[in-house]
Amino acid sequence: MRRLSQKSGFNLVPAAGLLLALFAAACAQQKGDPFNKGLQALESGETDRAIVELKRAARLYPDNAEAHYQLGRAYAAKGRIADSVSEYEKALKLNPNHGNAHHKLGLAYRAQRKLDQAVTHFQKAIELNPRHAEALNDLGLTYGAKGMGEEAIAAFRKALEVDPSHVQARTNLALALKDSGRIAEASAEFRRAIDTDPNYAPAYSGLAAVYFNSGRLQEAAEYLSRAVQINPRDGLARYNLAFTYFKLRRYAEAMQEAKAAQKLGINAQALIKQIEQAGVKKRS
Repeated sequence: MRRLSQKSGFNLVPAAGLLLALFAAACAQQKGDPFNKGLQALESGETDRAIVELKRAARLYPDNAEAHYQLGRAYAAKGRIADSVSEYEKALKLNPNHGNAHHKLGLAYRAQRKLDQAVTHFQKAIELNPRHAEALNDLGLTYGAKGMGEEAIAAFRKALEVDPSHVQARTNLALALKDSGRIAEASAEFRRAIDTDPNYAPAYSGLAAVYFNSGRLQEAAEYLSRAVQINPRDGLARYNLAFTYFKLRRYAEAMQEAKAAQKLGINAQALIKQIEQAGVKKRS
């Protein structure tokens, strides 16, 4: 976590990490403290146990924002979004300047498709910490979901000013540029994302989409193949690769990828039928 400077204007507000450390240290003085138990369970992925312990902590420390914030995180990890919203709101009532709670509440509202509320809380998180690259990226995604393409592009660019190595923001910027018809810029950003992290599959899929739409099917297949190699469980990438192979009349490979996509939960039955029919025609 970056330390906020005196010039940042936020020196009177303790960093969320410092608040957590102080609260955890205080809790550690008490035998069998549920807050630290819950936090450890949450970090190790034991969400059910985390919820039990952090609910106890929130009852023991009802006026402590951090207890409610961490319980909100545990609920979110379990997919209990409405419960997470309730806890984040309690945390913010106790500490309106809890930037991470604003960010997480924005994510929860976005999951509920309450996009205006999500924007409000992402903006507040950024106001509290203008160098919050994750909040800037999530603000961009939410603008995109609202159909505000230029605002999304601006948010992604700000995220990259803060953290040029943020590969998700770079890829999201490329996707937003592609959707706005700025294909050359989009291609350049996808390539920069791949340069930043050669193992980030979505960047390969995005660049493949650019090639596919421009009729460069062989290059599209190459980049989709790389995406699938990186993440074999990406059903959508496998479906897109199957469809690209189908267009290239590489029916055996198309069938293999379509069936793999089907097993991963993508409805590929119509494509499989098309491939079967095309294969029969080819043999006749």
